[in-house]
Amino acid sequence: MTTVWRNRWSGGILAITIITAIGVAIIMPLCLWFVPTMLKWLIIAVIAVPLLWTACLTPRSLTVSSRGVVLRRVVGSLKIPAGEIVEMRRMAREELNGAIRIVGSGGFCGYIGRFRNRRLGVFTMNITEWNNLLKVRTNRRTYIFNGRVATTQSGTVNNS
Repeated sequence: MTTVWRNRWSGGILAITIITAIGVAIIMPLCLWFVPTMLKWLIIAVIAVPLLWTACLTPRSLTVSSRGVVLRRVVGSLKIPAGEIVEMRRMAREELNGAIRIVGSGGFCGYIGRFRNRRLGVFTMNITEWNNLLKVRTNRRTYIFNGRVATTQSGTVNNS
């Protein structure tokens, strides 16, 4: 059985993304107009490159099947083969309490990147809303995705 979850955006993440995009749309032309040449390109690189990188990594959908988990992004995919999955379960938002971003986005286009908290340790999060959280753990990493699926060790998928 294959289950596909299309990512939805929460109101807060959508607001952060829109406000950031408007801010960049205002700052970039001003930067091009008023700032000296060398500094101009540095400012553009510092602002534009991380935002474009984040936009490219924005999750679009999550597919869970007997072959594993596939997170489709705007550009590229993250594939986790079923043989590498040690644990997959639904999780409560409270399990992310106290999470600190190590690297990545803390709201623009979602919460994307590496995070850390006491309960989970270091984990990779790719979410666009705080509901329907799915934890996927391998021997090397812990991933947090959005998805309304849970699975047992035998690989059966439950949509409860």
